[in-house]
Amino acid sequence: MSEQADPSEEDLDELIAQKRPDSDDEIRIVFLGNPESGKSVLAALLKHRLVSSWIPMTNGKMRAAVVRGHETVNEIIGLLRRGRFPLTTLPTDFPKLEVDLEDLRGRASTLRLFMQDMSGEVYRGLFVKESASHKIMLHRMLTGGAEHVVFATKYVIVVDCSVKDRWIEDSASIATLVGNLRYASNRVHGGGNQKMSTRIAIVFTKADRLLPGEREKPADALAREYPDLLNSLERYCEKDSYRFFRMYVSSKEETDDEYEARVRRERAESRKRFKKDYDAQNAQNQKNIEIEKENVFTQAKQEGKSDDDARKAAYAKAERLQKKFDQKFWSTHKSGSPEKKTWIVKQPLDYPGLEYDSLISWLLNTDGVWK
Repeated sequence: MSEQADPSEEDLDELIAQKRPDSDDEIRIVFLGNPESGKSVLAALLKHRLVSSWIPMTNGKMRAAVVRGHETVNEIIGLLRRGRFPLTTLPTDFPKLEVDLEDLRGRASTLRLFMQDMSGEVYRGLFVKESASHKIMLHRMLTGGAEHVVFATKYVIVVDCSVKDRWIEDSASIATLVGNLRYASNRVHGGGNQKMSTRIAIVFTKADRLLPGEREKPADALAREYPDLLNSLERYCEKDSYRFFRMYVSSKEETDDEYEARVRRERAESRKRFKKDYDAQNAQNQKNIEIEKENVFTQAKQEGKSDDDARKAAYAKAERLQKKFDQKFWSTHKSGSPEKKTWIVKQPLDYPGLEYDSLISWLLNTDGVWK
């Protein structure tokens, strides 16, 4: 397959103009990171902390109203309260949260805050899978449903502490990622070839899953252990445009007893769900069988058979149809093998709240707004 040619400057400028958001009064935050690195949970907890703690701390100086995405965030929060983590984000799904922030400190202005997740698979496709010029990568983002990345005004790069042994393997992608972000941000925001001034938060998630002796390391120390991260930021970003944060949700790995209890529960739920589906589908199947029995009985009588023989033929047909239905139903409703041990939420919504307040202030550029 031949390599894609760089788009012309004119075509790229036209595409940028077509995709550009209508309003500049928006803070557009995009979350980037590998699959299952914790982006969706981070976005949900940021919204939860924003509404439940950060806004009240402004002492009436700011108000917030969720415009879109409330249900998705509440679903994640509900799962955390029940000791469960959400499923990984699908490649075709871009969960989006929109919040109106009203600043009452003499200006009475309203700012729309967008927080948008990206599936880890799409992230890898855009930034890791193959080398391409900055122009080609920008064109792919604008035409591939990732324009929210291009026009973001803040970036959150998520680094998963639970797979620290893979940091060296992932480090090469960081330089590619930050370099592409710098090109895209400067291209759409008028930064030229200068270093990027757009704020970047590098968030180390699942810090409670680090090995003993490493769990209390601050974010700056963790950053020094991620190869090429600091070099990439220093190369592509202005000095004060990035900051490191350390996050977690209090969690633990299932014990043997918890795992066995979950398997029993999931199997019971599966049987109950299958039984409900079976009853619903078999009700229609029984109607079809009765029709077939009538047809077989009528045909047997027309062939001169006795009532008793005709009924036997009808019931034999019904048994064959029922057996065929049962085989087909259960062949398509097999219970999957139970998952391996997983991580569960130890204490619902137990997370480093002050760190979230600091991250919100950093992203909104309102440090000390409540003072």
